[in-house]
Amino acid sequence: MSQSYRAAQALQGCSATQLSERRQRSGVLVVCTQQRKDPKSDPNYRRSSQNDYWRKPQKRGSSRGTSVSTENEKRRRGRSAHLRSPDDTPLRDGNRDRLMGLLTDRAARTLAVSVDDDNPALNQWMGLYLGEHPIPKDGNWSDVSGENFLRTLLTKPVEEISGSFSDEDDSFLTRSPVGGDPRSIASRIMELRHDIAKEWMEELELIKEENMLLISETLMKSMDPEGNGNGSGNGNGSSAAPAADGKTEGGTPSAAAGEAPQQPPLRKVDIEELDDSAGGGDD
Repeated sequence: MSQSYRAAQALQGCSATQLSERRQRSGVLVVCTQQRKDPKSDPNYRRSSQNDYWRKPQKRGSSRGTSVSTENEKRRRGRSAHLRSPDDTPLRDGNRDRLMGLLTDRAARTLAVSVDDDNPALNQWMGLYLGEHPIPKDGNWSDVSGENFLRTLLTKPVEEISGSFSDEDDSFLTRSPVGGDPRSIASRIMELRHDIAKEWMEELELIKEENMLLISETLMKSMDPEGNGNGSGNGNGSSAAPAADGKTEGGTPSAAAGEAPQQPPLRKVDIEELDDSAGGGDD
């Protein structure tokens, strides 16, 4: 076998995907070369001002890690600017979303309790739905406000909400003729949310009165000379108990229950005696 035949056979064994390398095959030195791919055909190619070669895109981030941390992913993300009022601040917008979420959760749980007697299966179904779709405190504004909670109900198909949602045998299931429509449930939740909001508004109107009552109670306690809040008793909160003979511990007669204490009799004072005691005279 000639050396030319061996070289041709060795060249056929060179793979086009291998880098340039020198191989010794069958005693013949074979140089396998690879034709370089055009860098511009790569979708990640980016031309540099200094070097004309392709580079992979680098992730922009800090030296500590990625730019978006785990805590930032859990933070609340507000709605877009065109969905907000120009006067809204991030704190005000976030408080409104949180309040709407509380209203939605309260309305859904109120509905679940109200249907417990008429349709226990619907109560169990809503309990499972609340567990699978909770309204979080942090996250996207649509999740915090409960909008996704209601939107999922409005887009769910009509399904039979009856029977038991446990692992019992089918023969022991309690069938309910009522069933349930997720879209009608969402409508009832929104109606209850409106009613609960009106109740909260009526309670919030009493804040001014509650503030005045708190201020008046604080002033009455500060004006109490004894400092015990009821204006009776001595400084340490205890009053002297009268003795059995009608006298206190100091020997002075005590007033009967329900009667005013007796005042000591007045003594007549001679003005001349006062002048003599003071060292004065008429001379």
